[in-house]
Amino acid sequence: MSTSVQKRYKEAMRKFFIENDQMPPVSVLAEIMERNPTAAAQAQSRLEAQGIIERNSVGKYKRGRNW
Repeated sequence: MSTSVQKRYKEAMRKFFIENDQMPPVSVLAEIMERNPTAAAQAQSRLEAQGIIERNSVGKYKRGRNW
């Protein structure tokens, strides 16, 4: 994923978090980014690998240490 696309995903997640006090589900993120759910899930996985987001004890995404 290019850096600019990654930044767009990160900003979309950040905006959703500010408005909803939670991270967006994959389906919502895909809709926001005008991508398919598989692409959104892959983007979330890449952001998780970088520590930008992480999973909580019940498996939902939360802000990571590099948020």
